[in-house]
Amino acid sequence: MSTIYSAEEDRLLAKLFHAGLRDNEIASEMMKSGYSRTVTAIQCRRSDLNMLRKRGSGGPGSAWIDAEKDIAKAGLDSGKAASEIAEDLREAGYMRGSHSVRRLLEVLRLDEPQGARKAAEKRMAMKADEAFRAAMKAAHPNIKDGFAATEPSRSVPLRSLPAPIFSSTGVMS
Repeated sequence: MSTIYSAEEDRLLAKLFHAGLRDNEIASEMMKSGYSRTVTAIQCRRSDLNMLRKRGSGGPGSAWIDAEKDIAKAGLDSGKAASEIAEDLREAGYMRGSHSVRRLLEVLRLDEPQGARKAAEKRMAMKADEAFRAAMKAAHPNIKDGFAATEPSRSVPLRSLPAPIFSSTGVMS
């Protein structure tokens, strides 16, 4: 739950905004003055007060500055979670949330996104299946393409399996 901005906070926000500070710098300065506001809260309040930045103007925004990136990289190198890195940033006077930290780590490719790992694992499994199919096709030319290769079946030659397993009726004797 958010707290209502005081007139003093609004004046400080306007002063810092018109001085050209970025949103994360505004949040840091406000924290030094005793007001704890996140970058998102600053952005929302600026919008409420009609203090908007033009997109693509090259003007200051809430982009990560090098000092913040250095803290995030150091936290990642020491094995900290995004929430712990966000806490380190707050202690240093930068107001970033853990979601923002996770996004930075993905952008910098420091923390490989889970989706990329899964895609790499799938590609490796597909290559293994292709190799298995090629070996089985060479060993058993009468087997059609398209049969499913399972992990246990990769290590067992088809000819070594008992005949009932290949029964078309599914009856095992």
